[in-house]
Amino acid sequence: MTIPESQDISFGELKQGKKCLDTLGSQAGGSVGMFDCHGQAGNQEWALTKKNVVRHHDMCLTSKEFSPGKPVVIEGCRDGDNEQFWEHTAQRTLRHKLSGLCLDSKDVKSGYHVTIDTCDNSKYSQIWQFSLNIT
Repeated sequence: MTIPESQDISFGELKQGKKCLDTLGSQAGGSVGMFDCHGQAGNQEWALTKKNVVRHHDMCLTSKEFSPGKPVVIEGCRDGDNEQFWEHTAQRTLRHKLSGLCLDSKDVKSGYHVTIDTCDNSKYSQIWQFSLNIT
């Protein structure tokens, strides 16, 4: 596992029970999904930074389409790009700041990738826990 950087607020696996957010080997522009947590970092290593981006190495979670059900992708991190700004709320949802929609894994069981959807903190598919909270 990588040592968190000073700009990181939360770090490690982004979990929902025994499943973790995973790049699934995607490159820039590729979708992210869920996979069994394996504790080996790699495709499941994420950081929420003080700049409000969810980073995987030099890639960031990005929402390019702002309506419910649209996929979330990873792209090269770009300073000031509001398509890449997220907030980890007190209710543990990950809210996309520009659209106001939340990261959602509800369709993953159907073979789809992680999407954004209308925020509802009672939905398990929208509750996200980092394995290490620094602040």
